[in-house]
Amino acid sequence: MINKLFLSRTDFEYPPSQSAAEKIMSYVNAHIFDDLTVPELAQHFYLSTSQFGRIFRQALGSSPWEYITIKRLTAAREKIYGGESAQNAALCCGFKDYSSFFRAYVKYFATSPKDDKQR
Repeated sequence: MINKLFLSRTDFEYPPSQSAAEKIMSYVNAHIFDDLTVPELAQHFYLSTSQFGRIFRQALGSSPWEYITIKRLTAAREKIYGGESAQNAALCCGFKDYSSFFRAYVKYFATSPKDDKQR
């Protein structure tokens, strides 16, 4: 009976709960430059890596690693435009070595960091 009364109340609305995808996105964006791995992210949210990837792909249309890489590359490009060296921008934005940063940068932006710095 108490449950029926509680459920029939319309004068008070509970805030909608944050979906799993929103929680994941919020966490990833807050830690975008940290040392992230998909298995560690999945473990953080008590999901298997396949469940984590599925939720992520449904919410954003890309894999978790692709999203993280693009966010990092975009941030690094902004730092390069601001006058920072490509090497420092790569390190500040979560890339462990310059060669992987360079390859990803050229693949995504179709130009090298050096060419962008000269613009």
